[in-house]
Amino acid sequence: MTNNKSMLRQLAKKLCNNLQNKAYAANMLLENLSAILSNYDKIAIYHANENEINLSTTINYLVAKNKSIYQPIAYKSNKLMRFELVKNDQFSQIFYPDEYLINNEIAWQDLDVILMPLLAVDKYGHRLGKGGGYYDCTLSGIKKLKKRPILIGVGFDCQLFLNETIPVEEWDIDLDYFASELRLIKFVTT
Repeated sequence: MTNNKSMLRQLAKKLCNNLQNKAYAANMLLENLSAILSNYDKIAIYHANENEINLSTTINYLVAKNKSIYQPIAYKSNKLMRFELVKNDQFSQIFYPDEYLINNEIAWQDLDVILMPLLAVDKYGHRLGKGGGYYDCTLSGIKKLKKRPILIGVGFDCQLFLNETIPVEEWDIDLDYFASELRLIKFVTT
């Protein structure tokens, strides 16, 4: 068992480096997500990089269903992300200069669903991100809320670590669900 976050990050990257047919995985991801997403209107997406499952098919579905889609906006000067309504199906970068003014912002607490990238997730819903802490910092007050967004970690099925337990820090935010090309898992929260 690996109990070091940096070692788990390396393992997750290695496992997903040689994935074949990522476009198929993106289409199957929507199959697993659509039952949840169809019930909600305000959904935050993320900008997938080359090692993350692509959300284009999911985003096209959300647009077709007239859902309000929000993208994360981050400033390198702090770890708090903000969420901006996507207009005209235009998605842009993640990081912005400090002087960037957000149009049509929503507070993260008012979102219905937040789709979150990950490097790995364990059977308890402990998410391992890239280590920047943006989601954990932004969502730090989520445990105190009575009504809160549903947190769905999104990744390839090889990122689900059923035989490992990801070490948890007091600031780490657990997921409600994990969605991949093969499954949708709801985590039991205590």
